[in-house]
Amino acid sequence: MSSHDNCPPGLPSPTGRHPVGRRFYDLTDPDRADPYRRWTSARRKLPVAVWYPAEAGTGSPARYLPGTWRVLSTAWGLGASAISPHARDGAVPVDDERFPLVVFSASANPALCYSALLEDLASHGYVVAGVSHPYESIPITAYQHGWPALMRPRSLGGALRAPGRRPYEVDRDERAAVVSVKAGDLRFVADRIAGEAGPLGLPVDPGRRAAIGHSFGGAAAALVGRDPAWAAVVNLDGGLWLEPADVAVSTPVLQLFAEHPEYSQPPPDASRAGDERQDAYAAIDRVTTVGGWQALHEQAKPGVAAVVRGATHTSFCDWPLLPLHRWSPAQASLGGRSGPAVWRCVSSATRLFLDRWCCGAAVDVDATLGTDRRFFVAPPSSLFPAGGSSRDHDANVPFRR
Repeated sequence: MSSHDNCPPGLPSPTGRHPVGRRFYDLTDPDRADPYRRWTSARRKLPVAVWYPAEAGTGSPARYLPGTWRVLSTAWGLGASAISPHARDGAVPVDDERFPLVVFSASANPALCYSALLEDLASHGYVVAGVSHPYESIPITAYQHGWPALMRPRSLGGALRAPGRRPYEVDRDERAAVVSVKAGDLRFVADRIAGEAGPLGLPVDPGRRAAIGHSFGGAAAALVGRDPAWAAVVNLDGGLWLEPADVAVSTPVLQLFAEHPEYSQPPPDASRAGDERQDAYAAIDRVTTVGGWQALHEQAKPGVAAVVRGATHTSFCDWPLLPLHRWSPAQASLGGRSGPAVWRCVSSATRLFLDRWCCGAAVDVDATLGTDRRFFVAPPSSLFPAGGSSRDHDANVPFRR
């Protein structure tokens, strides 16, 4: 087992005033074919978990990974059977108030593996629909009804390959296609839950929508943000897989990043091997990725960005909070500052941003993050300036346009 931040493993208690309920849906989009199915006539079927403000004392105790999803715990050594979520399955929704809808795009995990963040948002008065995009999770994606879907590498756009094996442009285009599919999933789920396509009996205010995502899901949320009908977008450490000139957004955007030495150190230090192919790939990736983040920040209305100290790419999901077995492949991906510390930073910043743009709360998000020593907020020249790591800069300098 592992322990982080000197705390026993487990999901932190939600910090809001509402008890949290959880429901599951299989939602099929009749207008879109599934690009990863062998049969072109197959429609896109999405497993969705929804967390929402609930009436106290209703519902039943929940499992962290229910049903067939438990296979992931066995495959990855997550120790999920020892973890109990705080949400209660089937709890009665609050019926005297309507709440903003947040759609969440998971990446290479089910949405259930972000329960700490999504439960906390629901406890503060959000209906949160977590989309588990089919074929991404290793080894399976589970549904409420029907057979599970086996993982397919196409759904990750070649992300399992070592960098530099193919031209950068091939990887970029394949992954941009994955992001586009995920963005379509978010739009459909939002319309299905809150729109005219048929509400599901959840206490949603259809006029207030936000999108959040991690990794590929963060890029999908940014793509959704091209529509000004969305109130806010949060990108959790997601590369955009677009040329900076092609980035476009018309909504408020918060970007929270892990520390990325491959972007903050001089280019020769970024490649893992000393061959020219990997050096060239790393250089292009550096310019495109950082340029995309900078372009998104500059176009957002407004843009706020921060690097979470000590976080790695996987710090934004629940893995650091779980009692991982010693042999778990997840262990190697966790950084020095994980678990509750990162959860507190990410959850509070995300909620603060949504409160401002979905609920009209009177708070200066940029200034608050800029004075919070748990965050590094980048200087205005770039998010990850070459020649030094983020720790070399003043944590009180806000990242502004």
